[in-house]
Amino acid sequence: MYLLKVYKILDLEKAQIDLILTEKQIDNSEFWSFISSNYLDFLLKNILVIFRIINNYNEYKTKTVNYTDIYIDIIKEHLTVKGDDRDELVTQKSLTELIDISSSLATYMILNRQSTISTDDNLSILTDKLYMVNMSLISIDDLKIILNSSLFDKEGNSFSFFHKSMQEFLMA
Repeated sequence: MYLLKVYKILDLEKAQIDLILTEKQIDNSEFWSFISSNYLDFLLKNILVIFRIINNYNEYKTKTVNYTDIYIDIIKEHLTVKGDDRDELVTQKSLTELIDISSSLATYMILNRQSTISTDDNLSILTDKLYMVNMSLISIDDLKIILNSSLFDKEGNSFSFFHKSMQEFLMA
């Protein structure tokens, strides 16, 4: 019999976010005004996004930002960084193409209720099942490029999106 531990990540309270803002020397009222005027309140349930906004606040505050901008920034960053214990990322693909490939994989995984992809499986069968990108099939090399990025966690030969919200965003 297995013992299953369930953890609940609690939302940060406004006071806790205010402490982080103070630590980062960000004006609290200016920050909350920015959040409100850009309709980003609902994103404050996701700690990953909270820290992305805070860490990039000086850039974000100079323009109109929506939630897609923030998620795309996170995804772009992770697609350009090699994951731990992985091959180097060498590709001729643009970031837009890599996002499209990731989106196809995210859609496949969610629709097929797969939380992980294993490189032990025949990747050519998987690539045949993925949606085409720019009217072209996704190659095994393209798939390996995104799996080698930090967009995916790796355990042995199994890969999963590093954060469920990124997978869900890519599917949408």
